[in-house]
Amino acid sequence: MRGMWRIGKVLTPPVIGCLLIAILSIGLAFRLAAGNRAPESPAPMVEHHEIEYRVNLRPRNGIIDEPSLGMGQTYIFSIVENIEIDNSYRSELAPSAETQYDYALTLAFVAKVEKEDPKDPDQVVIDEVIETLREATYQAQGDFSLDEQLVIDLARYRQRYLATQSRLDFPIEGEIRLDFTVQMSGDEFEMEAYTRSVVIPVSEPFFQIKLAGAESREARQVALESGGPKRFGSVMFGVIAVMALTLGAYLALKAYGQQASSRREVDKLLHGYRDMIIITTTPVNWAAYKERVVLKDAKELLKLAVNLDEPIMYYEAPEAACFYIPKGDVLFAYLVDVS
Repeated sequence: MRGMWRIGKVLTPPVIGCLLIAILSIGLAFRLAAGNRAPESPAPMVEHHEIEYRVNLRPRNGIIDEPSLGMGQTYIFSIVENIEIDNSYRSELAPSAETQYDYALTLAFVAKVEKEDPKDPDQVVIDEVIETLREATYQAQGDFSLDEQLVIDLARYRQRYLATQSRLDFPIEGEIRLDFTVQMSGDEFEMEAYTRSVVIPVSEPFFQIKLAGAESREARQVALESGGPKRFGSVMFGVIAVMALTLGAYLALKAYGQQASSRREVDKLLHGYRDMIIITTTPVNWAAYKERVVLKDAKELLKLAVNLDEPIMYYEAPEAACFYIPKGDVLFAYLVDVS
């Protein structure tokens, strides 16, 4: 009964009015757009993203005579000289159209808490981009291709892992992730960014390299006839529908979902980072600290705990849950409203 009362409270006349306006506007926009489409104008878009690599070995390493090893094997970190990666991207558009390709290659360092139970999800402590290796924009008429090769020296990233581990009192696994990202866009469309990744461990004596992301993907974009009152009316009704839906969703979610979302965030932090969090029943004495820093994001607090090598304290009051780190005369806190 209480749940039904809350739903009834959310569906106030302003919310119902917004939803009705949105439904009516969407219907009219689709009706106008349907009459505005050119017959038989589907434009298929296909993208292929192939990644190959070779692991070059130190000469005269005393273990393996070959100068390099191919993909899909287990490698010995101590005898690896470097890793050569070949990246090949292809797009196929029909019919041909003026298209922009925004390309980025970034390298991220990732640290995870070692799992006691293999069934538990990874507990990521750090996931941050530390280098942007490539960044470019290309213009092409229709099909497009991009080929490049890069060489990765693992020794420098091993040092980053060791430096991070030395600041912590719990074991972590370290890896680097190379993200190859292409975003395709044109006058009438914009595709979601297409990313393939190479994941390389840097903390284990024996390691395997993983590729993430689909090797190819296909989408279809329907071109519209340009201009005309129908298109203008379709756009206007679409704008009205978006505005009405946005306002209705905002009013409803603000009244109904705020507390549930906050509770889920608290439970996720307590479960996912339990090795770093100490739960206390003693309220926080804010007046005892000369400086009080309230953080806007839980990730900032987690990074701070790693950098300061300090545990995170947790106290929950009736009106708010408080994750905090006391350091000398300074209190760093992240607050979640659970009232």
